[in-house]
Amino acid sequence: MWRKTVAQVNFCYAPLVRAPDMLDADNRLFALAREGQRQPSMLVAITVTIVTLAVTIVGGQMLARIIFHTIPLAGTESSTDPFVEGIRRLIDDAVGFLPVYLCLWGWLAFWSKRSFRTLGFERQRPAAHALGGGLVGLLMMSIVAIGIVMLPRTALARGTLQTAGLVAIGGSLLMLAGTAIQSSAEEALFRGWLLPSIGLRAGPWIGVTVSSLLFGLAHGLNPHVTALGVINLTLFGGFLALYALREGGLWGACAWHTAWNWTESDLFGLSGSGGPLHGALLTSVKPGGPDVATGGAFGPDGGLIQLAVLLIGVAVLVSLVTDVKNNSGNGLKTVGRSKRQPSRRWISTGDGTSPPCTMREVKGHQCTLRPLRACQRIRSRSASTCCVWSYAASSCAHSS
Repeated sequence: MWRKTVAQVNFCYAPLVRAPDMLDADNRLFALAREGQRQPSMLVAITVTIVTLAVTIVGGQMLARIIFHTIPLAGTESSTDPFVEGIRRLIDDAVGFLPVYLCLWGWLAFWSKRSFRTLGFERQRPAAHALGGGLVGLLMMSIVAIGIVMLPRTALARGTLQTAGLVAIGGSLLMLAGTAIQSSAEEALFRGWLLPSIGLRAGPWIGVTVSSLLFGLAHGLNPHVTALGVINLTLFGGFLALYALREGGLWGACAWHTAWNWTESDLFGLSGSGGPLHGALLTSVKPGGPDVATGGAFGPDGGLIQLAVLLIGVAVLVSLVTDVKNNSGNGLKTVGRSKRQPSRRWISTGDGTSPPCTMREVKGHQCTLRPLRACQRIRSRSASTCCVWSYAASSCAHSS
């Protein structure tokens, strides 16, 4: 049975009784993926990811080798100058991961018919998201490093800041730029492309699971890899998938990934996923204790200390999903007039939709009650309210 109600207001705020669920099909990452004219199947999405990885491993590495042999400075791998090392790392990462950006851009432009920004690189508050993600990533990896330092037989050596002086800061910043290119490429491929592509077809949880598994397996060819290392990197991918969904974009995830890798390799001198050791800016950590705890030659990515930190991080993000669901409302809720603003009415729906309403003109403004998913996060990415135009003395149908 449908009946009419009359709203006696010109303007209202619709508080979201149910905040946007990070694992909801209307999550912003999924909404951006829907902007494409064609949606890939799960098989196509996975194939694009594997082909992109193959092109990056083969083409990117070959191009990097050519450049290193062409530019003497870039090929000076034996140099102990931190600034020269920073230039070499920047060129290596920029050239080596360029195919990821090119492959994704080409596929999105010519097949999906959507822009690169729909991977999660929107313009709403990128600096704030990046700053928050970077600080969290730095903090979490610092906790891992402190855990390793507390183990017996762990040794500390002076960093390049003490041995080379201020020039080490310039080299470290160049390495940070290269790490940002590499980390953002991985986030664009696995969390920007693969996660929402599969999530739209099979559901958000399947998208998180499959993208995380492939991320972990993609590191299976790294030197000194272990079974625990693959498990840790799969969990690493799961954490970043939830982080990206929580934000509704990739700025924070890219910054988190960048800060994590840079802190691990360049701040504390630890091996990153079996990669070569680099000069540490602050202090060089020489892990002691059992390899199962520190990760051994594979680095912290293969140790139980990192596993514990990541599990805590995932638990925190999952608890946010639980809190949202526990605080969700059911059905249509209409709150009476406010004492402070007697001419306003507060309308919200708990199922993510709004009742169909007629279009009217109110004081020169086109007004309608838009679906909550269409106006969510208008004020901010994590806002619990959105602003919609209501109408005066217009009819609005809803279920009774």
